[in-house]
Amino acid sequence: MASNAQITGVVVPSQAAQGERVDVIIRIKNIKSYPITVMVGGALEYGISPWPTLSFEVERTMTLDPSTIGEFAAYFTMPDKAVKVHGYSYYYGTDGTYHFDDDKSVSVALGQLPQAQFSDLELMSTEVI
Repeated sequence: MASNAQITGVVVPSQAAQGERVDVIIRIKNIKSYPITVMVGGALEYGISPWPTLSFEVERTMTLDPSTIGEFAAYFTMPDKAVKVHGYSYYYGTDGTYHFDDDKSVSVALGQLPQAQFSDLELMSTEVI
């Protein structure tokens, strides 16, 4: 079956620390010569089942004109290991349902939290007269 849309990118940082919010942008392009409605989905692969889904901050559907790229913002909280972020696109068919169309995945490595800028903090008492 021919594709209707193409995922042109799943944008994530190369690494994130455990517990850190990780922002994701999934870009979907209409490759047809007429407008289509697409829906986005996403999941995290890191050894648990079922794969947790991404949390989307925007509407998950969009009508795209020919050659137009739509962006969908999502996020997840970094677990205690590296993850593979999967992005999925679906198109709205003439039968009134969404059909799987394309997928793309990228990896996010587990990083470290940055070191604190202050190692010691000393409180001094001041007396006001």
